[in-house]
Amino acid sequence: MGSFSSCFFVVVLCICVFLFAGSGAFNVDQTGARTWCIAAPNLGSEILQRIIDWYCEQPGVNCIVLKPGGSCYEPSTLHDHASVVLNLFYKAHGGISPWCPANAGILTNIDPSTGSCIYP
Repeated sequence: MGSFSSCFFVVVLCICVFLFAGSGAFNVDQTGARTWCIAAPNLGSEILQRIIDWYCEQPGVNCIVLKPGGSCYEPSTLHDHASVVLNLFYKAHGGISPWCPANAGILTNIDPSTGSCIYP
């Protein structure tokens, strides 16, 4: 009977993760603070451009905000634009930490929004 209850717990946990992942319920850290995924500060310009190019092709990432006149065109730096696309990708996947790529992004609980560029 013990293995049945363990299996049942795992199934219920998976269902909860599935249901809440898209709701933004996991867009918080352990303290309950909101989180954002931004580009790591030590990335070179070539890597930042690759991030922008690749993530702009992913579902849920609308890079129109990076075009001239878009709400996140300014500040017009590779680091800022890469941060925007990483965060859009992260939010498109429910704001769950595995969706902030460890090799390119870092999680922060400090809102990176600047000017007209409001990070969701």
